[in-house]
Amino acid sequence: IRMFEWLKRWPECGSPCQRCAKECPVQSIHPEGAINVNECIYCMHCQELYHDDQRCPHMIQVRLKREKFMALSTPASRGEAPAKTVVTHKGAPIRKADAAPENPV
Repeated sequence: IRMFEWLKRWPECGSPCQRCAKECPVQSIHPEGAINVNECIYCMHCQELYHDDQRCPHMIQVRLKREKFMALSTPASRGEAPAKTVVTHKGAPIRKADAAPENPV
């Protein structure tokens, strides 16, 4: 007896997406997206796909929106500290203590 449904599904699962249904090793996911728990062997392949932002169409859209937001926003608007500017010479940072003294002529 199952007390709750713990195999997660997106609203898009099944219509229009059929990826989980096609990749299920025992074909326990119906074309509408519902998982038939009587056929499911709980291999968790569908749950792995559910969280994969490179293969799940829903998660791909979420990742693309996040990347677009990060590209268009500034560090301050994201709550991050602005990057500190470091002056370098031939790849080595220049610090005030390292600076050569002026010629005291």
